[in-house]
Amino acid sequence: MIWLFALLVSCSGLLAQTSLRAEADSLFYTGDYERVELLVLRASRNAEIPDSQRVALELLGGYSLIMLQREAEARSHFQRALELDSTLVLDPVQVSPKFRIVFDDVKSEWQASRIQSIPTARVKEVTVWKGASIGSHLLNFAVPGTGFLNEKKYARGIIHFAAQAALTVLWLDEVSQNNSARKDYLAADSSSQAETLYNTYDDHHRRMWTFGLAAAGIYLASQVDLTLFRTPKTSFEVLPAESALRLKVNF
Repeated sequence: MIWLFALLVSCSGLLAQTSLRAEADSLFYTGDYERVELLVLRASRNAEIPDSQRVALELLGGYSLIMLQREAEARSHFQRALELDSTLVLDPVQVSPKFRIVFDDVKSEWQASRIQSIPTARVKEVTVWKGASIGSHLLNFAVPGTGFLNEKKYARGIIHFAAQAALTVLWLDEVSQNNSARKDYLAADSSSQAETLYNTYDDHHRRMWTFGLAAAGIYLASQVDLTLFRTPKTSFEVLPAESALRLKVNF
């Protein structure tokens, strides 16, 4: 029973909509244009009427107002019909040129306003701070400073390389002198000579460790500096008005 009742209600609603369209057509062809306008206004407040029926009624309302010499109000009916169906085109065989001229003018203005209302594409600049590449890290492990050269940071790379090279050369020189001083100390013939040679050996030994630790510190500092190193990578995102696609241009 419930299904039957729902079917009857649905059929009655469909018949009411059909009769509303038929009544509007009948009133228009009998020349009762004001009643057509009232019927269209009443239908505009009925949410159950499908869009196809609403479009036809809006067109009839526009035709009626043109016949009543109220073109400005007729244009609003045509605009509402286009908002319901943007592809709407009047049949040149069935529709009078008197109506089509006004409708086409309204459609041109409506399409132009739609184009102007679409927001223009936006260009968004995005900067991402990117670290050094794996290849740069491997180079820097082998020779401090070369990782920065690979990242095209030449001044920074030269500073690291020169500091590491200078301290390494000083350390190797002290290692060589330390070994020679130790041999001389062990080969001393007297206690006084041994004391003097020991002091020389001790000085070279301390300097050897100082330069060695300094070279190790520079090496470690170079690795840490490259690890913390960040370079900006700028991209521009072009955001179209009615699309989720993004065009990225990276620099």
